[in-house]
Amino acid sequence: MTLEQAISVLEKAGIENARFEAQLLLGITVKASRAQIIAETYPPLTPEQTHRFIQLVLERRNRVPLAYLRGSQEFYGLTFAVGEEVLIPRPETELLVDFAREKLADPVTPPLIADVGTGSGCIVISVLKHLPIATAVATDISANALTLARRNAQANEVAHRVDWVRTNLLDGITSKFDMILSNPPYIPAAEVAKLQPEVKDNEPLLALDGGEDGFAIVRPLIESAFRSLKRGGYFALEIARGQAPDAIILLERAGFQGVDARRDLAGIERVVFGRKP
Repeated sequence: MTLEQAISVLEKAGIENARFEAQLLLGITVKASRAQIIAETYPPLTPEQTHRFIQLVLERRNRVPLAYLRGSQEFYGLTFAVGEEVLIPRPETELLVDFAREKLADPVTPPLIADVGTGSGCIVISVLKHLPIATAVATDISANALTLARRNAQANEVAHRVDWVRTNLLDGITSKFDMILSNPPYIPAAEVAKLQPEVKDNEPLLALDGGEDGFAIVRPLIESAFRSLKRGGYFALEIARGQAPDAIILLERAGFQGVDARRDLAGIERVVFGRKP
C-alpha cells in the first residue's frame, strides 16, 4: 500500500484530515517524523513494514483512535502512553491542571493531592511535574488503568511521589487532602451511543457512562470528596456541556463554598469547583 492509496482508503471511510493521518501512520510504521514523510526522506518499506502499515490504515478506517494506534497522546506538554484500558487525554481536561497549579502555587506545607479515576494518570502526573513538593494518591477501579498510569509516572519521573490505589472513588482511604481532582464518567447513558465511533466503540465504557442523567458517579464523588478534604481544601471536577448548573447545586448542598465553573477554549463550562470551609 502506498501513501496515496492509504489516503484514499481513509477518505472513503470519512476520516477528516485523511492525508495528515495517513502521513502519521506511515511515520509510525517507519519510525520517521511527518516532515520526513512529506519530504520523502524515509527509507523504503520492508515487507514487514508494508504489512504493518496496511494494518494501521485498516484499523484507522475502522475508526480505532489515532492515539491508540500511536500508543501515546500529548497532554499538558508531556507524553502519555495510552491504550484501550483508558480514556485518551483531551485538551479540556488540562483545565484541572491549571486549577491545581493556581490554587497550590505557593503552599505553606507540601500539599497532598488526590486524583480520583486517574485513568492514564495524565492529571496527577502533570500536576506533580509542575508542583515539585506535592505528593498524591491516585485511585481507579481498573487494575489495567493503574498499571498504565504507573508506567506513565515512571516515564515522567514522578512515580516516587504517587501512591496508586485500586478502589471505587476514595473508598477505604483515610488521608485528608489539600485538593481533590477528578474527570469522572459524566456522559448520560442515552448519549453514549451517539458519540463518535472512535469514542463509543473503542474507549472504555466504564470511564464514559455516567448513568441516566450523567451524575451517577458524580453525586457520590462529591460527597466523598467533601469528607476527604482538609478544611480549606479544594475540589474540582470535569463535567459535560450543560451540566454546570446542576453540578454547582450538588457541590453547594454538600457544603462546598465559593462554588463556580470555568470555561474551556470552546466557551463550555467544563470544570466546576468549590472549597471546603
